[in-house]
Amino acid sequence: MGDKKITVRRGWKPCIDPKACKIFKEVVAECRRKLPHSDISGLDETLYVKNNVRHYGECMYTKVCGKHLSAIMINGNLLAANNPKDIRNVLVHEVAHAAAPIRAHHNSTWKNIGDTIGEKWNITVQRTDDMEVAQGNAPYVLRCSKCGMSWIRARSSAFVQHPERFHHGRCPMGTIKLIRIHGKEVK
Repeated sequence: MGDKKITVRRGWKPCIDPKACKIFKEVVAECRRKLPHSDISGLDETLYVKNNVRHYGECMYTKVCGKHLSAIMINGNLLAANNPKDIRNVLVHEVAHAAAPIRAHHNSTWKNIGDTIGEKWNITVQRTDDMEVAQGNAPYVLRCSKCGMSWIRARSSAFVQHPERFHHGRCPMGTIKLIRIHGKEVK
């Protein structure tokens, strides 16, 4: 049973950045040290990278024969920016997902786990961040006026052309506004 591995998503490549891999191992070790009862035994020890404009990172997880399996991906643009603090923030966030129960998503259980892991580096996990580097060269950036959640789009669409026709399902009172086109702020 210990040899089971999760099948990662298409486009995920093993990370070859030694600094990022070292940070990943430090974060996983801190999780194991601070939360010895969390189930990250099924965490794939390989950090993956994808040049994806929508996420800073991602934790893919599932249960196979009752065993919790997970793998973590970090955005290639984030690695290219070479900011260890941002990389560590994202990895703490994603390792917290791997250590939390599968359906925890971004709830208080996940947050407590993430804050415990991040304590060593004064990291408080959160759902979104102000980091711009993961957006890379994405031409369109939209944001919820109430909660600040951002959507990054590589192509024009009805969502980009007419954001006023859409609402943020998790934040019903917020309005969605286009804030940047091809790197220029929209007034």
